[in-house]
Amino acid sequence: GPAKTKQSTLENEVKKLEGDNTKLKGEIDKSKSQQTKINGEISQLDTKEKECQRNLEAEKNKKDDKGKSTGNPEKFESELSKIKEDKTKKQEELKKEKETEQQKQKELNENTKNLETKKPELEKVKKEVTELEKKQETLKTEQAALEDRMEKLEAAGSGEDIATQGLNGDVTQVSPELEAYYAARGEEIIYEEHDPYGIIPKVQRGMSTYNEPLFINANMGPDFDRMVAAAKADGIDLQFNDGYRTKKQQQDLLDEYGPDRAATPGTKSSNHEQGMAVDVSTANGGRDWFTQHAAEYNFQSYADAYGWAPMEEQHFNYNGNQV
Repeated sequence: GPAKTKQSTLENEVKKLEGDNTKLKGEIDKSKSQQTKINGEISQLDTKEKECQRNLEAEKNKKDDKGKSTGNPEKFESELSKIKEDKTKKQEELKKEKETEQQKQKELNENTKNLETKKPELEKVKKEVTELEKKQETLKTEQAALEDRMEKLEAAGSGEDIATQGLNGDVTQVSPELEAYYAARGEEIIYEEHDPYGIIPKVQRGMSTYNEPLFINANMGPDFDRMVAAAKADGIDLQFNDGYRTKKQQQDLLDEYGPDRAATPGTKSSNHEQGMAVDVSTANGGRDWFTQHAAEYNFQSYADAYGWAPMEEQHFNYNGNQV
């Protein structure tokens, strides 16, 4: 994209500046050689001028026995004038060559200064392009993986038609369809030994309001996911106080609140231990929305399940396709 275009532009600019510098250096060397040549010619003219001057003086001093001048200075005066004229031309030529050299050197210095700026900038852009290309390859890989997962999702269905109460009603079992559901999403089912229920299949769904991992029974996952998505579509961000509990966690709650508010660990009514219940937070109006829509996603409020709800308005059981 733009970074690649910028790299190409800078490469062309650097290439042109380097080419111009090579040309300028050649022209400067040529000008220096020309100056050396002209200086040599001026030196030769200086020698001729001195010789001609001596000849001229000698001609002027030539006299016969009577003291009459017999020399021919005009000849050397003309020659001396021509030498001086040629010397002046060569000096003008030398001056122009020096000016040319100075101009070329100035251009060379400016180009070199520009190169000192452009080259580090080019290296920086090259690194950026390399990083972008790496990210592009990563995105291509991720896109391919996403397309593969989308194909698996389509094959697995939306989750609405998956039997979510376990095999033969056993919440410790996971159906092949449910395994495909999680595999398509790249999720791993965690199997945890939990006496006396056996092995509980659980998956994580973010964090609880107590900033602890929120686990639920894997059989609940598809309906749970559809419910959360539906709530978001209505502008509700559902939050949960609790989900799956260990035997110790359940015992701690029983010790703290007593049997009126906490089930006895290991009993059939201890739905949290089986990962088949959630406590819904009142945050963002989530509990009101959940209460209104619970049955649509196979959840049942405490009051609906037991006919009374002393301080258990947050508690919802999951009954899957048996509701």
